[in-house]
Amino acid sequence: MVDNKAIPELPENFVPGEKGGWVTRPYYERGRAAGGAKLLTRLLEKRFGTLPTALHQRIFEADAAAIEAWYELALDDGHDLQSIFVPILSNRASETQ
Repeated sequence: MVDNKAIPELPENFVPGEKGGWVTRPYYERGRAAGGAKLLTRLLEKRFGTLPTALHQRIFEADAAAIEAWYELALDDGHDLQSIFVPILSNRASETQ
């Protein structure tokens, strides 16, 4: 039987690290988002070719939840680049006018 008193409680913002140990949640989330951004851009470039610089930048600035949502849309063959990122591309176009 494990003595729960012997196990120190960690603050809620710690999560298990991939290679053992513990990392703080913000670092974990940033790492998760960066990995997702790499996979998403790789998928999009295979499907659509070179991505616009502004879109590439936006992907790498996004949080993990946004990247996952875009990835799901990108996996659907019925979507083109514009329909996946319509708010981003239309906002960037209005900013340049």
